[in-house]
Amino acid sequence: MGLIMAKALTKKQQALFEQLDKETLLDIVQQIVATDAKTKRWLVDGWLSTPDEVIKRLNAAWSRQVKSSRYYDYYAADTFFTALIRNIAQPLAQQTAHAPAQVEALAAKILLDFERLTARIDTSSGSWQDFTAIVFATWIQALAAQKHRTPEDIAQAIFLVAGESDWFDISELLKWRSALGSEVLRILAQRFMLADNANNAMRLLLAVRDVDAALALFSSVPTLNNDNALELARLLIDELRAPEAITLLRSLEKQIPAKSAWFVGWGEQMIAALLEEGQREQARDIALNGFSRSAKPTFWQLYLQAGGDEANDFPLFLNMASKNGNEEAIVFLEAVQNYGLLSDIVTGQSPVGITIYLPDDIVGSFWRTLSSKLFKHGYAQAAVVLRRRLAENAIDRATSQYYTYAASDAKKAIDYCAELESLTGFMNSRSWLQALYKAHSRKYSLWDSMQEKIAGLTVNKQGLYWQPVA
Repeated sequence: MGLIMAKALTKKQQALFEQLDKETLLDIVQQIVATDAKTKRWLVDGWLSTPDEVIKRLNAAWSRQVKSSRYYDYYAADTFFTALIRNIAQPLAQQTAHAPAQVEALAAKILLDFERLTARIDTSSGSWQDFTAIVFATWIQALAAQKHRTPEDIAQAIFLVAGESDWFDISELLKWRSALGSEVLRILAQRFMLADNANNAMRLLLAVRDVDAALALFSSVPTLNNDNALELARLLIDELRAPEAITLLRSLEKQIPAKSAWFVGWGEQMIAALLEEGQREQARDIALNGFSRSAKPTFWQLYLQAGGDEANDFPLFLNMASKNGNEEAIVFLEAVQNYGLLSDIVTGQSPVGITIYLPDDIVGSFWRTLSSKLFKHGYAQAAVVLRRRLAENAIDRATSQYYTYAASDAKKAIDYCAELESLTGFMNSRSWLQALYKAHSRKYSLWDSMQEKIAGLTVNKQGLYWQPVA
């Protein structure tokens, strides 16, 4: 009791609290219990009841919730699940060490009843996940605590719940691998195979690194999901079985979408396997072909890893990226941190042979981040150009909700431009602001936002005035 109360006490209050005698403390507890029902329940469940009594009360409380017809909307759902955690999930977890079999039974019941419960609750906020996570963890811990039970028995108990629960996520189970033991997971994998749930079986076999069983399953059920297949390939490479990994990966190549994260993962595994076999030229071909289908910078890095010539081969990759559009080429250049070329593109000074241009309509966090990085790396002019374009594009949308963004970008443009005011041929901040005002003087809410963000800016009936603040 003292430890819990101490969290709400100052150091001075804690010192005085620790000096109270037993009779005074008992009197305080009695008064709190008499005036606070939640404290009374906490005290009774935690210290004044046997595990059987606590679990019986929790069972009854859960049954009342499941049978209730009360509806909880989006806003009430968070409070509802917070109460379930406090009144059911946490007290149940506290009994695991004392009565693991009874805790397991009630936790399993809660998990199996959960779909029925949520039929009358708006779960879109996701607050239910905290409750089920605690109950799930309690269930697994209670199972693992029953040392007299065989791995077959524990695996069967998990399988029965998994088979009746649509929400069951094998990923959550794998977090408890060390508590359950590899043998339980291996037996559970066999149960899932017999039930024609190959993906769950594969996840479990991969978790225990049973490569031969996983490879046999893949051979019999080639339609396994891509995550499982790629993980199997990785394990094969780890086990120095690169030729088998290459065969597996080639069988996947046509079914993996080119623009997906899976495709990048496929390329990484294939190139790793080819390099393991000393096939560097084939590895470069895979990287080059992969980039032509999906201009991800990972393929360029893999190409270099396989012995590609960075200086001579970069133009080839940049040209392929540009075929997918100017923006994708710029994203590629940013990913490989080629800020010099990016600056040239943004300021319209691209070298001969580079036909990449800044898109007409730029919007979003990517361009703001790029502007910041260009400035950080010493390319202030390009940083200013991007910020000005962002501000102008936001204004051109002619919707007041974008004017705050425009003002923020304008301020950044002014900040970045401070060291460029004397640059010949580059419009200074005052001239740029005056040109903006001339084009958009009737957008009053825009200039209200601008004056809030930009120090020294005044806009009135006489016009726009700006005096930089030192």
